[in-house]
Amino acid sequence: MSRVKQIRRPYEKAFEMFIEEMKIFADELAQHDLCIERISTAGSLRRKRKTIGDFDFVITLNDNEKFRKIHNDLKYSKLTKTFFKKRVPEKQIEFDMFLSEDYNWGNNLFFLTGSEDWNQKTMKHLIRNSKYRFLAFKWFNTETNERIYFDSEDKIFEILQIPYVYPEDRSLYRYRF
Repeated sequence: MSRVKQIRRPYEKAFEMFIEEMKIFADELAQHDLCIERISTAGSLRRKRKTIGDFDFVITLNDNEKFRKIHNDLKYSKLTKTFFKKRVPEKQIEFDMFLSEDYNWGNNLFFLTGSEDWNQKTMKHLIRNSKYRFLAFKWFNTETNERIYFDSEDKIFEILQIPYVYPEDRSLYRYRF
């Protein structure tokens, strides 16, 4: 898969383009009897950064397994079982799609929203203050060695014992644990 020359766009323009492309994507899915059950932007688009490079999103479909079988028909390359990439060179757009199940939606959305600094800060906070650990997409209870799944971010903030922090405020400087 060739690399798309990535350009950075103002947030408003990027969000508008994302919505446009998701309408097209929903129509393409419908041609394969697939539909979007849940979708959210992630990464810098969700954090409403001033400029946006690639478009990250988390999605749950009515049949995730079927999508894994037909992803090439929709011009998505499979990088892992849950990570797909699509490049649209003529529009200089690159999509990073993360296929999620309902039961781990919160895990995926929290990690992918980031930022990387925010995620590292969260990991350190948990080590110092709780029995929980957080790695990329994965949460664990260190006392029981059980993996924990969250269907929403709200439940993660309960574990962190802090009020919900809006994505645009998730930075080292905007919020202190």
